[in-house]
Amino acid sequence: AEFMAQGRLAPHIRRMRTEYAARRAALLVALARHCPSVEALAAPGGLHLVARLADTADEAAIVRAARARDLGVASLGAYFSGAARMRGLVIGFAGPPVAVATEAPRRLARAVG
Repeated sequence: AEFMAQGRLAPHIRRMRTEYAARRAALLVALARHCPSVEALAAPGGLHLVARLADTADEAAIVRAARARDLGVASLGAYFSGAARMRGLVIGFAGPPVAVATEAPRRLARAVG
């Protein structure tokens, strides 16, 4: 309550929006460079990125391999009600700094194979 009463919430939100946008941009650039078989789907906001995998990809195996490399990814199929309509990953980028967001796709490329 004091944080808000002191007028610090709005500047904090602006600062974090800028930071998260930088992390997302760094992740998108690194994914395009290191994981060309992974297609990042456009979404202008949020703290997660959806990345489409090839229809022939083994989503569960890729998620296991990514997690073994300390990457915080989830199966996109888990977000569908009923049968999954596409294979992919949900990648969070709010936690790691920009440097990690640019390095993580290298590890993901090894997980994707």
